[in-house]
Amino acid sequence: YIKPASGAPIATDLVIFYIIAACYGFLYGGTLPIIIKMSSMFFGVSSQGSIFGVLFFGATAGGAIGAPLAGFIYDVTNNYKAAFFIVATVVLLGSLLTFIIKPPDKKTIKPPIKYVCRY
Repeated sequence: YIKPASGAPIATDLVIFYIIAACYGFLYGGTLPIIIKMSSMFFGVSSQGSIFGVLFFGATAGGAIGAPLAGFIYDVTNNYKAAFFIVATVVLLGSLLTFIIKPPDKKTIKPPIKYVCRY
């Protein structure tokens, strides 16, 4: 996620912008399977609907609030430095929260099911 996003400021040409956007989309698509697996390990399969509701509500709210807020900050300060600082702070706080999360019980983690086809 960070590698293509960090290349956005150098996208002075439209072709470079499309390459960065393609890399971002390709790499971001790999996060959903990780979110599904980790949420099932930490909270169980039975509560995944509620967990996805909270996670995706937060992501949608952040996207809906973040862009206009960054635009407002740009209008007031005539640069994006404060907006990037706010985003970096939120990412840092979110990263630190991962160290607080209690790991799942090893008893609750089930081994993968091996499917055997017999004809």
